[in-house]
Amino acid sequence: MNLADRKVELERELASVKREMKSCNHEWGETKYDPKTVKEPYGYKLVGQGSDTWFEPEGYRDVEKKRWSQTCKKCGDKRYTEQTRPTGFEPTF
Repeated sequence: MNLADRKVELERELASVKREMKSCNHEWGETKYDPKTVKEPYGYKLVGQGSDTWFEPEGYRDVEKKRWSQTCKKCGDKRYTEQTRPTGFEPTF
């Protein structure tokens, strides 16, 4: 088998796996705390040109946002949520 044949075979196998993943009936695993870091401006300065003025951020700091994730046991797909229920602060998917 030469490399071109191997490439075609692998592409066919990849297409098959993508079809299986797309039609997966997800079986979600346990919920994990998975925070994300975002940049948030901490100060603004007034800038202008002529009679037009506007505010621009002076700098940014890293802020950790609460987030939870679940991974499908079958296909490995991940889903995230930042919402919680009012009672007990459990994540809501």
